[in-house]
Amino acid sequence: MSTVSPAMRLAADATVISDKLPRTGLSRVAVIASYAATLDVSRSLATLVAEFESGGYEVVLVRASDVQGELRWPEWFVGHPTVVVKPNRGYDFGSWATALSLFPVIHTVPLVILTNDSLVGPFASLAPTLEAFERSTSDVWGITHTEEIAPHLQSYWLGFRNKVLEAPSIRRFWSNVDHIDDKDEIVLTYEIGFSKLLRTEGFVSEPLLDSPALVWANQNPTTVGWFHMMRLGFPFVKAMLVKNADLFHLNRDIDDAVELLYGEKLREWM
Repeated sequence: MSTVSPAMRLAADATVISDKLPRTGLSRVAVIASYAATLDVSRSLATLVAEFESGGYEVVLVRASDVQGELRWPEWFVGHPTVVVKPNRGYDFGSWATALSLFPVIHTVPLVILTNDSLVGPFASLAPTLEAFERSTSDVWGITHTEEIAPHLQSYWLGFRNKVLEAPSIRRFWSNVDHIDDKDEIVLTYEIGFSKLLRTEGFVSEPLLDSPALVWANQNPTTVGWFHMMRLGFPFVKAMLVKNADLFHLNRDIDDAVELLYGEKLREWM
């Protein structure tokens, strides 16, 4: 008798709106976990999809929302992602696990990126970032590493090389991703837990940006070192910084930095 995994249960509640993912000949796939309260697609998300497709990546967009239906893309968007909509539960790991369960061929693809729309941007070409990932010799690649709570790659951007997603221990990890309500538990169980698994299994992982060049030990590079990240060529800022500028004591700093470095009006990307 077959066993239904937690990830399969998550996937059972999802609806495939458009399936444009080839089942053969795949070399690059990007899975984007997205959340919004409406069906509208922001300039950020549409640009991210377009940049991935321009770089030769097939895109799977998993949209978590309490509103279900066809997404409303900007008029200029001409992309062709595979789109999956699902109930708003499971956070990003639930969305990625849903994609891997619905489209198991992704496990066999040589270059896979899992990311999300918690980033505003890209304000410039994504080509240098993708090239850095593809030149890497590591098994798992991220943008930033942090020692906050415990040493780990930050999960908003994870790249998989050498078909590491086919490894039995990695397959088990993703098949066992379940719905967890508490965000702190998600971080401990999945984000930090995944980095622990990589070390235990002997996989090599590395970040694009060296955390000591961005922040002091135990600080979060994406919230404390955001300007250094942009200055070093990562054309994004975390959406939480924009939405909570007063909390992070940024005021207009973040808007001014994006306009100075990229000539863009930050709020137009939200």
